Amino acid sequence: MATPDHLDQRRERAAAAEGLDGWYLARLCDGETETGEPISWYEYEHLDGRQATVSESGSSTDPELQRLLAEKRQSGGSLPAVSPWWASATGLIRWLARRGDEAQ
Repeated sequence: MATPDHLDQRRERAAAAEGLDGWYLARLCDGETETGEPISWYEYEHLDGRQATVSESGSSTDPELQRLLAEKRQSGGSLPAVSPWWASATGLIRWLARRGDEAQ
C-alpha cells in the first residue's frame, strides 16, 4: 500500500512531466450527453489542491490552467487537440459496439 509520502512524490513527478506549473492530469472521464452521445473530459489537479475540468474542446474551468494549456498547444507541446477516445476503455467499447451495429 502506498503511503502519503509516496503519493505526494507520484503527484510531483506527474506535475513535472506535464510541465504545467504544478498541474497534472488526474483522470480521463467518460459519460454521455442528454441525447446519449459519448463524451469525455479531463480532470486535472494542482499540487496545491485545486481541481479543474477540461472539456474535449480544450476549455478549462480554471483560467490559469486554460492559459497554460493554450501556451503548450501553441509551442507544439504534446497535448491532444481532442480527447483520445482510444485512451478510454469505455470509449473503445462504445466504438466497437457502433461498428458491430453498422456491420449488421
